Amino acid sequence: MICSKCKKVIPDGSVQCPECGADLKSSIKKEKKKKGCMWAFVIAVIAFSAIIVIAICSGSDGDSSGNTTNNSGKIESSQKVNDTAKPIFEDEYIKASFVKVYNDKAVDMSVEGVSYMQLLVENKSNQSLTIGFKNSAINGMSTTIGSGLPVTVLPGNSSQQPFILFTKNTGVSSADDIN
Repeated sequence: MICSKCKKVIPDGSVQCPECGADLKSSIKKEKKKKGCMWAFVIAVIAFSAIIVIAICSGSDGDSSGNTTNNSGKIESSQKVNDTAKPIFEDEYIKASFVKVYNDKAVDMSVEGVSYMQLLVENKSNQSLTIGFKNSAINGMSTTIGSGLPVTVLPGNSSQQPFILFTKNTGVSSADDIN
């Protein structure tokens, strides 16, 4: 060991420097404390960096147009959907239409044995509306609501295209098949 005051070599385990009489225990504690602070700082920087990376990777793709698309672009745009959607519910505030059922791997998110029913929900009011489906069932089979529901639909005839997920093939391929 080396004395921090006089810089002389001193035997290990000494409590005081034999040359200048400096207390050695306090300098040992300071060195250990500095190392602990350094590790805490390094860990904090790594954690902060990880949070930033996760936030950037999971951020929005910037598409706020109301169109539902995935990376492959296989789900129709709102304009095409508006031409082919079949109304299933409508009142003075909201209009819900059946669009299509995906029960194969036609959509990137489809998994074998899992189907998705695409709906078009239009807001006809001048306020934002949040909608949800209570006790959803298709042909007597209960369903699980997909990640798009409940959905907030902005005012001014904007639309959203939520999905209802069901895990068994219910034989639904069009709105006429729903009972």
